[in-house]
Formats: sequence, C-alpha cells, structure tokens
Amino acid sequence: MKTKILFTLSLLMSLGMLQNANATEAGTWLVRSRGIYIVPSVTTQTLSVDVKSQGTPEFDFSYFVAKNISLELILGMARHTVNLGTSSLGSLNVLPPTLNAQYHFKDLLGTSFDPYLGAGINYTIFYNSNIQIVDVDSSSFGASFQGGVDIPIKGDVFLNVDVKKIFMKTDLKLHGTSTVADTLKIDPMVYGLGIGFKI
Repeated sequence: MKTKILFTLSLLMSLGMLQNANATEAGTWLVRSRGIYIVPSVTTQTLSVDVKSQGTPEFDFSYFVAKNISLELILGMARHTVNLGTSSLGSLNVLPPTLNAQYHFKDLLGTSFDPYLGAGINYTIFYNSNIQIVDVDSSSFGASFQGGVDIPIKGDVFLNVDVKKIFMKTDLKLHGTSTVADTLKIDPMVYGLGIGFKI
C-alpha cells in the first residue's frame, strides 16, 4: 500500500512539473506553420458557380494577452479555380487575413496538450483574376470560427491540428458593366495540420 501511495504521489508530481513546464503565460508568442486544405461551401443566387478546393501553406502568430487568452493573426493565400456548371471560368487569388481571439483550455483540463476555441473576423481580398464572363468586384469582411489543439513534441516545439470556418463573399459583375450578376459566397472549411514553437 505504501509503495502504491508513493508511486501515485510521484506520478502526480511529475504531471504537475510537466504542466508547469508547458505553461503559457501572458506575453508569450506562438508561431505556427501549417499545411491547409480549403473546402469551399459555395452558394449563389442565380449562377451555377462553383469554387474548387485547394491546398496551400498557412502561417500564424499568436500573442497571449492573458494566461488562457490569445490573439491569433492568420496569413495564407490560395488560388482557386472557378467553374460555371461544368465549364471552367478561370481562377483567382484569395487572401483572407484573419484575426481570432482564442481561449485555451490546458489549465482547465490539467493536461500538457492545449485545446482551444477561437472566433474573430477576416478581411478577404480577391485579386489577380482571369475569370471570364464576370468580374470579381469586391473584397469583404466576414466572421471566423476556429477549434484546434497544440500537442507538445519536445521543449517549446508542438504539433498543431486546426479547423476553421471562414465566411467570405464577393459580387460578380458582367464584364465591362456595373451590373451585378450574382453574389458569390465561398464560406470555406479550412483543415490544417502543422508544427509550431513557443517564443
């Protein structure tokens, strides 16, 4: 019995030391690099326009304003193919810098891995378009929602798994006119896997 008690106390002390070693305090920076796969959820009003899925790199920088609260700036760009029915209209670049506020649950759960939830806003810029028939007219503000987990690997290095829902839209105008042919909502799910480190 005494051996079991000593073993249990040693285990609890080890877990406590592990948790403290991985504690994230206010003023800490996290830097992540992910590979992401963007899956649009397209809706339109009149045109049968579709935006194809795309993989691309993504980078983010998180700053802890409090022990469990961080602000994350997400940067990534993708070039998407746009179809009208079964015909390709061309492609365009989409740049949606996103700022999320996150709550981290590591201390609440008492674990070394760090699940988090986030929400915020994105400003999506559409550019370098070679789409036929219609012009991509505008950029947009939209909401962003996020969930993920940082899993310690060694020292200040960790594995990151992340899922986001980003809301973005643009007007489609007939070439050379001010006539709005449709509003294109892309609203993708973004699935990410990457690596990060604590500064």
